[in-house]
Amino acid sequence: VRANATIPVTQAALDENTAGPWLALLGNQLVVGYLRQGSPALTVYRTDTLAPQWTVTVPSLNVAVNRCAPLLCLSDPRGVRAVVAPTGTAVWARNGTAWFGVVDGWLYDAPQPFQPGSARLVDPVTTRTVLDLGRWRLSAQTPGQPPLFEWVEKDSGRIWLGLLTAGP
Repeated sequence: VRANATIPVTQAALDENTAGPWLALLGNQLVVGYLRQGSPALTVYRTDTLAPQWTVTVPSLNVAVNRCAPLLCLSDPRGVRAVVAPTGTAVWARNGTAWFGVVDGWLYDAPQPFQPGSARLVDPVTTRTVLDLGRWRLSAQTPGQPPLFEWVEKDSGRIWLGLLTAGP
């Protein structure tokens, strides 16, 4: 046990559909999602001391928290917000229904399934597109392995697969 502390989430703060606080561990940060005075919130704690670092109100607890180095990306059905990991200070936000994920440190931004448009990899700090993927969509990724992408031909239904690797 590296640290021991009481995290102030009471049963009264949880609704009838919540079994307990929402938890995620990202490196040296513990992210706790809970209802605070009826509003969804995230509090980030240091794992070595369990000292709170910051708290932010979120639209819902249907949120994914990913490390998009050097930031944390909070994404939900309404969009994504990138924050400075130690402080929670917002760097940028984007509204929209695009699906975001993280691929090898880049944000993966793609239209919803069966919608037209290009998928792309985005620099999490500058929000600039670093690679336009066109109709290629992320199919799978395994830690330590290149991500697998697929492209479906509209007319034939044929599926092309490709690995995204660094370099030429």
